[in-house]
Order: sequence, then C-alpha cells, then structure tokens
Amino acid sequence: MTTRVLSDRRLLVLAILLSALVSAATIISGFLWYTLAAFVCLLLFTLFLVNVRWGAYVLLLASACTAISFEVGPFTVRPEQVITLILAVIVFIFLVSGKRPVYTTALDWLILSYLLVNVISSLLHSPDVRTSLQKCALLTITFTAYFVSTQIITTRKVLSGLVSFLIVLGVVEAIYGIVSVALFTSGVDIGGAHAPYGDVYARGTFIEGNIFGSFEMMVALILTSFLLSKHFSERRGMILIALVITLVASIMSFTRAAWLGFIAGFAAYIFFLRRGLLVRAIRLLPLILITVLLLGTAAYSLSVSIRKGSVSLMDLYIDRFQKILDYRATNSSSARVIVWEESIRLWHRNPILGNGTDSIKSLAVGSNIPMFGTEYWIPNSLILALHDTGIVGLALFCAIQVVFLMKLRRAMRKTSSAYHQAVLEGFFAAFIGAQLAYFFTNAFWLIFIWIFMAIGISCCRLALHPSTDPASD
Repeated sequence: MTTRVLSDRRLLVLAILLSALVSAATIISGFLWYTLAAFVCLLLFTLFLVNVRWGAYVLLLASACTAISFEVGPFTVRPEQVITLILAVIVFIFLVSGKRPVYTTALDWLILSYLLVNVISSLLHSPDVRTSLQKCALLTITFTAYFVSTQIITTRKVLSGLVSFLIVLGVVEAIYGIVSVALFTSGVDIGGAHAPYGDVYARGTFIEGNIFGSFEMMVALILTSFLLSKHFSERRGMILIALVITLVASIMSFTRAAWLGFIAGFAAYIFFLRRGLLVRAIRLLPLILITVLLLGTAAYSLSVSIRKGSVSLMDLYIDRFQKILDYRATNSSSARVIVWEESIRLWHRNPILGNGTDSIKSLAVGSNIPMFGTEYWIPNSLILALHDTGIVGLALFCAIQVVFLMKLRRAMRKTSSAYHQAVLEGFFAAFIGAQLAYFFTNAFWLIFIWIFMAIGISCCRLALHPSTDPASD
C-alpha cells in the first residue's frame, strides 16, 4: 500500500497555473480574499493528492495554531478545520476506490455515538437550536480529523515521522513561548504571550496559555518516556535538552493545571508502566540529576531575570504555587468555580440528554455566570459534556477516554517493539496528564487532542499487527 498516488508531478504544476489564472480573473472582479483562500485550498488538495502523508503533517501543524482564525459569515473558521475537510475528501476518494483499506476500532463507534447524542440533545432541548447545530457541525469536523488521521497513519514510517514532528513542533512552540514572555515584559509583543488577567502567560500559537501549557506538558511526558527507553539511548542528550525546554515553557504558561498534569502523568507512568523503574532510576541517576539541575537552572535564571514592572516572574510563580490548591484564590479560578456550579445547576433541567451543544451561550444570558473573554463557555471538559449531553453523553465521553487508555495499555503489554513501547508509554502518560489539565478547560473540542488520539490508536494497531504495515510507503 502506498500513500504516493500520483507520481506525475505535472499535475501539481497544472493546478498551480490553473489556480493562478482563476485568481487573476477573480482579483480583477474584486473578490481578493476569497480568491486567495480558493487558491490555497486547491493547492493543498493537489499536494495531498500527490502524497496524502503530507496532509497529516500540515494538519498537525495547523492544529497547534489555534490563535489563527477567520470570520466567514456567522462562523469562525480555523485553518485546521479547512485542512480536515480537504483531507476528508481525499481519504474518502481513496477508500471508495479501494486504494486504501479501512481501519476501524470500537473507539470509532463511541465517538460517533457521542456526536449523535450531541445532535439529538440539541434538537430536543437547546434554547437556540441553530447555534447548537452549528456547533455540532464544528464538532463533526473535529471528530473527522481523528478519523482521517487514523486512515492516513498506516505505516511505521508515517507514525514515526508524525511523532518526531510532534516533538519538534513542541520544542519550537516552547522556544517561541519563552522568547515571547521575555519580550512581552519588555514591551514587545510578538504574539506568543499575553496577560489576560494581569499575569504574563506564554501561549505560543495557541489560543490561550492553558492549552499551550497542557500541550507542552504532554510533549514533555512523551520525551520523558523516550529518555527512559533503551530504544532512544543514543539520543538521550538531544532528548534531555528538548525535555528541559518544554518543561520550562510549560512552567511559563502560568498554568497550574499543566503543572499538576505533568505530576499526574509521571506518577501514572511509574505506577502503571514502570513499577521496576526504581532499579533503572538508580542506573540512570546521573542523567536524572543532570535533568533536574538543568531544569532548575534554566527556570530560575529566566524567572529571576524576566520582570513585570518591579516584580520578577519568580515572585509570581511562587505566589501561584502557594495557591495551587486554593482554586478560589485568583479571579480566573474563582470565575471557573462559579461556572462549574451554575452549569451543574442548569444540567438538572434535562439530566438525561442535557441542554444541547454549546447551549450555555444562551442559558447564561442574564444570569450570574461570568464570561471568559467575550463569551460564555464551560471551562471543564467533563462538566461541559454533562451540561450539553446529560448523563448519556457524559457516559459516552468518559468511555472514549477509558477505551483509549485501555487500548494503549493492551498494546504496551503485547508488543515486542521497543519503539512502539516507548511511544505508547509516552502517549499513555501524556493522556493521563491531559485528563487533569483539561479538567480546567474544554480543550477536547480542539482538533489537536483528537489527532493525538489518532496517533496513539494507529500506534496500537501497528504494534499489535505489524502485518498491516505495508512494505512500501
């Protein structure tokens, strides 16, 4: 099986020329932005048709750029949504033509069931059916990214390429976020940091610091697995540097949930996966001490040297850490608690199927529920599922998480591949960390986390059934 479908690159040249002619004609008629969008879409469609594997890389990159969006009528469109739809068309063509086999798991049916519950709940109970169905459409695109990715990641070459790209992306994002914080406190804004509540947050190319910090936390946990794996023993120096950079960036995101998420993920890694880690830890003690020393030195140097007015970031971090268990101690945190309490109270209106997808935007109007930014939303993935889709939806949502982790664990126990073992262990720990981190936001609506799950599920399949890995790519 091959992802390279069209070997004749003249098709690409022809598509570019055709797009240029169409663009020239429509620019003259005054539709500049729509023309540029059409040109880019046609170009991407052709590129992905030549080699669909490129689409997986572009989709992963775009999913990390959630700060980029465009207003198209009543919709806010993000690049990863457009790329998902383009890839969906191409993958559909490949599947119906028999050029690629169809890969499905029980997880797919749980996701489809959860989507169906969202639609039914919106039709029956939403106070604004149109808005809820629009959100269901966006949720459909998000889940489509998962399905598309599982159909593209069919070989170890594609899998290892995407995992490596994820690590590189995490390190580049981390550096961008760290530099942005340093410049932001000096009055220079390059887009990778913001101060929505007075404190300076690193956010990279993500929409907010919470998601950025959680992303870096997940990458750091994957790197931790690689650092302790025999398979990557020759690359431990590079992995160590990358781990320190991503952890520093996660700290500078000012996201307590990400800090706790890393602790939870690492604890899960030791308890579930490496109970014999103590023996290895003694053998790798010098490496561990070097990691801690580098991390402490880098974090301390940056936090002391970067100041916001007369206060250093170190002072802000100490204050944040002291309040880590007192979730009502800050304005944003106390607002979250209010939203959680009110969302649960509103859920009692329709406990079985909930109030409809994203119905909080209508139900919160005129109440004492605070806004985050310019709109109402529920900053908790579990409470969001409960409020929108009731007990039925919450059960399905939780089942998705549990089944995913069970599949990772099963594949880890049965695979004989050291590479797959390291990847699966890293993804298991990272997903555990994400459960805690996303308890304070609703990032499961983002395409990135579903691409992450698609990579994990594909790794399970390739680890358990190497025979499904085509010889060519």
